[in-house]
Amino acid sequence: MFKHLCFNALFLLLMTSCSFFYHDNVIEKTLDINAPKHKDAPYVLLISIDGLRHDYLDKYRPKNLMKLAQEGVQAESLKPVFPTLTFPNHYSIITGLRPDHHGIVANHFIAPDLNDASYSLRDRDAVTNPKFYKGTPLWSLARLQGLVSATYFWPGSEAPIAKTYPSYWRTYEHNAPHSERIETVMRWLELPKENRPHFSTLYFSKVDSAGHAFGPGSSQVEKTLQKLDKDIGTLIHRLERLDFPVNIVITSDHGMTDLSFSKIAYLDEHFTKKKDEEIWDRFEVVHTFALAFFYYKGPKENKKTDIKRALELLNKHPRYATYQRGNLPKHLYFNENPRMGDLVAIADTGWTIGPKSEIKVIPGSHGFDPEETLDMDGIFIANGPLFKANQKIERFENIHIYPFLAKLLGLSTKGIPIDGSPEILEAIIRKK
Repeated sequence: MFKHLCFNALFLLLMTSCSFFYHDNVIEKTLDINAPKHKDAPYVLLISIDGLRHDYLDKYRPKNLMKLAQEGVQAESLKPVFPTLTFPNHYSIITGLRPDHHGIVANHFIAPDLNDASYSLRDRDAVTNPKFYKGTPLWSLARLQGLVSATYFWPGSEAPIAKTYPSYWRTYEHNAPHSERIETVMRWLELPKENRPHFSTLYFSKVDSAGHAFGPGSSQVEKTLQKLDKDIGTLIHRLERLDFPVNIVITSDHGMTDLSFSKIAYLDEHFTKKKDEEIWDRFEVVHTFALAFFYYKGPKENKKTDIKRALELLNKHPRYATYQRGNLPKHLYFNENPRMGDLVAIADTGWTIGPKSEIKVIPGSHGFDPEETLDMDGIFIANGPLFKANQKIERFENIHIYPFLAKLLGLSTKGIPIDGSPEILEAIIRKK
């Protein structure tokens, strides 16, 4: 019988949401030193608020985030890459690459290029294995060019990508209090100038968790966001007491949409004949709410006909579309990487897909086509002396953040593969 690999939706909902969790010691063995050429580099703090949908600020009016947005630069929304999941989007923000190119094609996938190794956000051995990651994260780019960097949680920061870690980093701990996260970042920024990180990241997950557990329009999401906003206010107050300015960039990896028990589509619904059941059993399926990857594990001589028949049966359901790798819609930029499987099923917005025996439904989720619904869009705010004041900009894709920040920090991206462009955000830079 074929083996299903899937997320246990209830477990993730209760334990991690879309987040990653590990419990380990702090890795901060030595203090790094900034190269002399970077002595005048600006300080940039990149903050991710997981699952903060683009319209939450207008809907719930968190005062500190609103103040940062109104006094700085705010995008109409931030378009995530597909699939609109936590790990692919965080890694796109930090590398400027789409998932097709950076290799983190979902929160959970199989890598045929690595002897069918399995990657999961819950698997510490996988998450810390640099072989899964392509591209050059911004913290690696910085350190390789002599600029001190620090991360308080970000997918990829626990692996030696491009043969290096951030200068300072923490092993992920899902329940780490916001106060501890803020205090640690401040401790890094209060280091002597030669050791101080010019680029830092900070990550918060609770808004996403509330969206999954109660839905994006719930009072619990509002309460969670307002509580986080108070912590953001504490952070701002601490930053303002420093004797140097820190430029803040706030993003989210994706948004959130409502799911419904009346919107369930079973992937194996039409595999009813014995011969078709045998075909179904020849696929290894990795799925999560909006998305499913099918990896063919049957006899090589049957692969072509089995895939053709599976595609025919899967596409009988009107609420999700299934594509053979290489034939997905061009606007998804999701066709080249074998880690997405031989077939990819994508649900209509708000529908949950999975095998009958494994499917779970929760109040809210993401992963859907960002061109189909703005519910998948996140936020972008930039505030500080580097940026213009009181400015609204149009929606843009998150892959453009990486080259923009690299340029601000004085880092060269020559020879580094990037899908984004630094020109997209040039207009928000304050003229000297």
